[in-house]
Amino acid sequence: MNLDDSENINEKKTSKLITQNQDSKNFLESPEYKNILKTLNQYKKKFLEKKIEYDSKLLNFNQMMQKNISKVYSFYLEKKFLEILPILDCLESSLNVLETSEIQSKSFKINLEKIYKQFISFFKEYKVVEINQNNIPFNPSIHQAMSLDFSGKYPDNYVSHIIQKGYLLNIKLLRPALVSVSQNKILKKNN
Repeated sequence: MNLDDSENINEKKTSKLITQNQDSKNFLESPEYKNILKTLNQYKKKFLEKKIEYDSKLLNFNQMMQKNISKVYSFYLEKKFLEILPILDCLESSLNVLETSEIQSKSFKINLEKIYKQFISFFKEYKVVEINQNNIPFNPSIHQAMSLDFSGKYPDNYVSHIIQKGYLLNIKLLRPALVSVSQNKILKKNN
């Protein structure tokens, strides 16, 4: 191959590139290219709209699942605490009996108090709150009236005695407090 041949080849390549470049410019200005570009932009817009729609649906789904998980968890906690409450009631009763009894078993009482304190701290950890207060207005949403108290020590419709403690779990009623309600007026039967 000689020098003339090599120059000739380079000229052909250059000419071909110039032609391709001209063809490219012509194509970029052609209606076909503009139609393709318009179609691509429409697809891009639809894709972005669908992406936003599906992102929104996914977010809503995640929020719904979190609510459902929270409800299931709360239901499970409520059920388990309802199973534990009788044990706590028995512990409290046993401690009360030991207080008034003549049996002098200090080690038994100390161990029972430790167990009771562990239960109470466990309840506090899960935001279980006692309903155990006298001399407050009777509230049917947290109290269940079991008897009437005509002693006159408290105003009408006030809790005079807690028969059994009630409990709230995360501000939701777990078990109502069983109470005596004060009444200062004796109800008369109409004859």
